[in-house]
Amino acid sequence: MNNNNKKQLPGYVRVTGGYLKNKKLFVPPGKIVRPTTDKARIAIFNKIQHGLKEINFCIKNKIVADLFSGTAILGIEAISRGASDVSFYETNPLSLEYIRKNIALTKTEDKSVIFCHDATKLYKSKKTYDLIMIDPPYKSGLAQKTLEVVSEYTLLANNGLLLIETEENEKINCPRKMKIIESKSYGSSRFSFICMR
Repeated sequence: MNNNNKKQLPGYVRVTGGYLKNKKLFVPPGKIVRPTTDKARIAIFNKIQHGLKEINFCIKNKIVADLFSGTAILGIEAISRGASDVSFYETNPLSLEYIRKNIALTKTEDKSVIFCHDATKLYKSKKTYDLIMIDPPYKSGLAQKTLEVVSEYTLLANNGLLLIETEENEKINCPRKMKIIESKSYGSSRFSFICMR
């Protein structure tokens, strides 16, 4: 049988920490999404909760935005660790279907809101977020564009934290009101931790 004719089946990722640890979440087949690896998620959430020198951040009861959500794994990881409210932003119809499935699977509907529009329209939610996670397609320019929207509309709380995942060599220019406090590479991905000045 020609392997190209085989139907691709969904995969899965696991929640790596908190009360939902080891819960499997579904991932769409093919290359529609690029979930952050388990190793990277463990490292970045440990860094968020315990390892940033310039900001004392606790995720418990925080309001979170998961932008370019894909499978919802980052937002559900945040809920698992104590976040009280997560807004998921996604435009791809298949990804939205999987986000809904994964929220239902983890029974986190009461802490989740799905926005079916472009993450660069984040300001339309009329919320200020304690934690904003930006994970767009690599080298799309959307990381920079979204960061500028967050700054322009002051969408990050004063004591909040912003995390951007980019391809390792992709450049990020911080707006004047914000600063990168740490940057770390895992494999081909770079994670930049940003706060308000």
